[in-house]
Amino acid sequence: IIGNPDNTLSAQTINKTSWSSLLTSDTLDCVVGDDEEKDNKPSNFVNKNVSNDETVPFAGSLTIGTATDEYDVITVNSTGTLDIINSVYSEFFIDKLDVGYQSIVNFSQGTYWIDELNLSSESILTVIGGGPVRLYVKNVIGWSSGVVINSPGVGLQGNTDELLMYFYNDVTIASQTTYSGSIFVTKDIDLNQSGNFY
Repeated sequence: IIGNPDNTLSAQTINKTSWSSLLTSDTLDCVVGDDEEKDNKPSNFVNKNVSNDETVPFAGSLTIGTATDEYDVITVNSTGTLDIINSVYSEFFIDKLDVGYQSIVNFSQGTYWIDELNLSSESILTVIGGGPVRLYVKNVIGWSSGVVINSPGVGLQGNTDELLMYFYNDVTIASQTTYSGSIFVTKDIDLNQSGNFY
């Protein structure tokens, strides 16, 4: 974890891979002890049952968020771009967000309830307009390598104040992920090798 103000994390346990000689924080290994997660815990996951699908075609683009705030399946095909704008709504409900290879999802300021999230290789999640963006994710059904979240590029730090991701279940973050923001997990998180977390 890079740029954390100290090496104390809000966690029940921290397990470091036994073969790694790297530190889990900038200058020290991380330890358990911070209670700040209680301030960010939302109520129960909010789920809606709708049948409103949106699809971004291969290398295409789409803007949503003006006609409704409830979606069943949003699919962003390879190299596509999805813009979610908040000109009408500040809270969005998505049953499944499927982000394809090298696709981009731009989130405007707001709260997003995502029941199922799938991130393909080299997909990008971006906060636009300075945030804050809160992504409450019930289930991660896939997270491939090379994902960039709220960062200007691989290995580069973005504004960590703009994004909070809250996971209700176990999450395995694939290798070579670059992430700038806060992460809260109610169960277990696995940060794989070669990742950059700011």
